[in-house]
Amino acid sequence: MKRINARLVSTLLLLLTLCLLGIAQTSGLWTFGSRTLIEASAPVLTEATPIAIGRLSGAFLASIGGIAFDKTAVPAIPISDLALRYDRAASDGSRLKVTLNHQELTARLPDWRLVPIARYADSQYTACVTLFGHLNESASRDENQSRRGRFIINYHPDLANTLVGLRLFVLDHLLVDSDSADLPKLDHRYVLGLGETEPKVASGVQAYRAIEDILLEGDYDSYLISDYKRQIRFQPVNGELRLSGYPYYYFWSEGLGSTESKPVYEQELSDRISSRPEMLRAINPAAWDTGVAVMRYAAFFRYCKKNHPDAWRRLQSELAEVPVNPAITTPTVLPR
Repeated sequence: MKRINARLVSTLLLLLTLCLLGIAQTSGLWTFGSRTLIEASAPVLTEATPIAIGRLSGAFLASIGGIAFDKTAVPAIPISDLALRYDRAASDGSRLKVTLNHQELTARLPDWRLVPIARYADSQYTACVTLFGHLNESASRDENQSRRGRFIINYHPDLANTLVGLRLFVLDHLLVDSDSADLPKLDHRYVLGLGETEPKVASGVQAYRAIEDILLEGDYDSYLISDYKRQIRFQPVNGELRLSGYPYYYFWSEGLGSTESKPVYEQELSDRISSRPEMLRAINPAAWDTGVAVMRYAAFFRYCKKNHPDAWRRLQSELAEVPVNPAITTPTVLPR
């Protein structure tokens, strides 16, 4: 009897150890600057309103607030044929092959960006992320309290729990405060994708202060990062696919004088900030570069889907088995 109990205790201890190791591998604490992020249960962001219409709606701007892209790219040259393929044998970052006019090109896009962006572009929903979201009803009373003192982050269904989604959350936050010069850490360590480097926080804060000086001269309530007023173009350059275009910051303020007020487009401030992509990138290159990649490649993929559906379906089939790494759980609550 004693021998059986000893064996049972030994087995239970082994199982407990394995469980603790599993917890250590799959859970962790997200921090952003000096703040702790929370992984509370939240819905995904399902918004398909065209930006040209949504920008005129206070309800749309107040709920999405954050980032949305809906443009379709246009070719810089006439296109007679187009093909897409995913080359597993190539090195990561050069696996997407695009054939334009019988010339095969390489698209410089690592898998951690390629797969979520392709899925996002194939979706009917165009909003990427918002800081003005809400939590699920199943969240605790404390988690589901008023937004006062916290941002609630909702993600597009294909960007949730991806590094792309995490970077877009930082981009949405870019002009909120100087913590945007940093990147979220998991258990005090940066989680970086291929091609990224750790942020240079001091220089990022300096860049943020320069943008802040411009913002203080304006009058606005919030902004939408989008491709409004932008044209995304693509063409072959030296054996590679090149895309152009930068996100547009659509600043707006609440309209007054009516029961159903319409937002006021602050065009001067919007154009002034949006004309400085190098200054915006200097705050946080990782977040900015991911946002630019999402805007450009989503627009390019929409062109492919619309004009070359067979090529698009082939690429989607090839990407279906490609894992999205690094595997993370995106946080949903950020204390202000």
